[in-house]
Amino acid sequence: LVFGAEASGPDPIEHLRVLLSVPGSDTRTNGRLDITPGTEVSGVYVLRTRSGGQYVPPGTPISYVYELRDSAGRIVRTTAKEVIYHDSRFDWLQVSEGLVTVYYYGGSLAEFVKKRAEIVLDAAVQTIENMGPVLGIDPQAPIRLVSYNNYRDMSGALPFRSQAVREDLQTQGMAWPDERVLLVLGDEGSITGITSHELTH
Repeated sequence: LVFGAEASGPDPIEHLRVLLSVPGSDTRTNGRLDITPGTEVSGVYVLRTRSGGQYVPPGTPISYVYELRDSAGRIVRTTAKEVIYHDSRFDWLQVSEGLVTVYYYGGSLAEFVKKRAEIVLDAAVQTIENMGPVLGIDPQAPIRLVSYNNYRDMSGALPFRSQAVREDLQTQGMAWPDERVLLVLGDEGSITGITSHELTH
């Protein structure tokens, strides 16, 4: 995920960074933009979303603020904004109901894949209705599901795993409760069960 900014001021700008945070986390990433100090600067910061402890699942909302400091000691911050991090290999579409949004991609199979995304959406909504009273919860924050058309596509979005694990285990769904994000394998006949299982996490 690439963050870029341009800034200008009456005194040389010495530092420009982006402050990133995700839901459910108290930690904040400070990304320093590579700039040459001056009264007009520009730079980018690349958030590596699949490296080590920085893994970010697709579908995660990321809040960001740019901050600059100039040679006179002024510190300026932009208003916070939010972006949904998407797997950039695909052009994403979405279907939503209530708190639940399902992201999907289709290309030439868009109509077929949309129907499958709607099945995932229905399963998610039903799970909330059925399991909420059982677990004694009433979800109030958005939940995002990312539906992949096949395992090859989905495996490219999962956290790093050893080759032995990849060969012996095919992940059909994975949940990140703090981020309120689920990844599901949409081409499985048991997609409603996978969705319900992961959403209950």
